[in-house]
Amino acid sequence: MLFLFRNYRMPSLALGFIALVFVACKSNNDNTNNQTANNSEQQTVAPNPNKMTNAAQIPDTNKKYKLHWLPPTYDDADIIANRIAPPNGYERLPIKSWTFGDFARHLPLGEVGTTALKYDNTPMPNQKNYAAILNIEVGIKDLQKSAQSIIRLWAEYLYHVNRMGQAVFHVNNGYPLDFARYMDGYRPQIDPAGITWTLNADPNDTYGTYKMYLVLIFQNTDLEALNEDLGPAPGSYNDIAPGDVFISFGNQQDGHAAIVIDVAQDKTSGEKLFLLAQGGTPAQSFNIPSNPADPSISPWYKANYGSSFKTPMATFYPAQRKRFKVQ
Repeated sequence: MLFLFRNYRMPSLALGFIALVFVACKSNNDNTNNQTANNSEQQTVAPNPNKMTNAAQIPDTNKKYKLHWLPPTYDDADIIANRIAPPNGYERLPIKSWTFGDFARHLPLGEVGTTALKYDNTPMPNQKNYAAILNIEVGIKDLQKSAQSIIRLWAEYLYHVNRMGQAVFHVNNGYPLDFARYMDGYRPQIDPAGITWTLNADPNDTYGTYKMYLVLIFQNTDLEALNEDLGPAPGSYNDIAPGDVFISFGNQQDGHAAIVIDVAQDKTSGEKLFLLAQGGTPAQSFNIPSNPADPSISPWYKANYGSSFKTPMATFYPAQRKRFKVQ
């Protein structure tokens, strides 16, 4: 099955490789596919990184980041900021433009009622556990699991703010694998003792090359490797922020990870709530989990959750709140 990215015309070698992993998109935009794959097409430059964003409705928002897996005609009414409102009495916290939190608020959701699916296109059990499904392809292989889903969202953020050269993720031999060398044409040989890089390709920093790099990461990572990319999140529960990652791991089946994608605050008391996104094992739809423990604020969770909080997939503890070392 051939995979075609909507906003990128990939060379035949890249298509052959990606076809092993990613599912075919339903449609392409003819004008976009006729574009030349160059740096200016693929990169988005932040014009004002200090601008604050706090609107309940953010017009034309998806076009801000030119999300590569979406057609240009995508309806911005379906982004998270426009579809998932904070509970009554709460408001979203102001965030700087071109940060992960700003990017996450622009993530697209599937239509209301979209079914959570496994990578093989069969429904996940307990659909009530999923408050919303993100409109991001998962693939036809059991590859983008819990850890890989977190990496995917963070990696997409880095690419869409023109920071793909800072993408570095550990693989399960304990060594980091960086896109900076990959886009310069070097290709890695991953062994238990380390990583050997060989120059055997032309320099290329396009989205298609980036996705090939991510496939390599996905094939060689797990929750313990992801944990190497994270450090302790600073402060207390009240300092929770978009991009924080809750991670528990023992093995790939028992562990889980979820990433904070939004934060809201009570207008009077200052109490904070947060919103999560996650994948899972087996590989499945990127989703926003519901909050069965507190349906009155679902899918939001209280930042002051005490000794632990429970999602439909895992129980997390304060010490398991981490943050990517590269911010």
